[in-house]
Amino acid sequence: MGYPGYSPNPQQPGRWTATPSLWWIFPGIVAVLVGGIGVIISAFGAWSQVTAEVGDFQRVESPGSGWLTLASDSDYVIYLEGVGDEFSPEKDIAVTLTDQAGRPVEVRAVGPILMRHVDGLDGRAGYAFHADHHDTYLLTGVSQAGVTLTVAEGKPAEELSTVAKEIVLWNVVVVIGTTMVFTIFRCRARSRTALDLTPR
Repeated sequence: MGYPGYSPNPQQPGRWTATPSLWWIFPGIVAVLVGGIGVIISAFGAWSQVTAEVGDFQRVESPGSGWLTLASDSDYVIYLEGVGDEFSPEKDIAVTLTDQAGRPVEVRAVGPILMRHVDGLDGRAGYAFHADHHDTYLLTGVSQAGVTLTVAEGKPAEELSTVAKEIVLWNVVVVIGTTMVFTIFRCRARSRTALDLTPR
């Protein structure tokens, strides 16, 4: 039997709770964890891939000449590679490239856009060129002893740009997750303040 003004479940003082619920921070935490793991995996994967590919690059000792087998309509980078005190990546090395008929292929300097240290070898991107035809080409280098011309398919900044895009993407996920968690805690703090000011 009810009475006027009587509620069977009256709101007791101290029973108000802050909003939003703490459950909402879990998506943010998951985003932070996934983004952080993504950054680590992308960086490690890129490094492992570069390390594996370095062993498969075509090489010509400089000073000296060597034949390269190149794919048609492809871009290539010539890395200047060496080890120890004899290697000085700051010094330019003169290179020439010709096809089987002796026709010169344009080789342009790209500067130290990409530097790396893999398996004890130091290297930097020194030159780039484009192969129009699938053929063998003669690469000649004139330099101090102890320098190897390492030829890899791709563009000078291609490795960095791909990895950078992945890392930026995962960092955005981390920022979004962090923002979610911060916003929820801030809203809960405001909610608690409002509850403290509410007459009980």
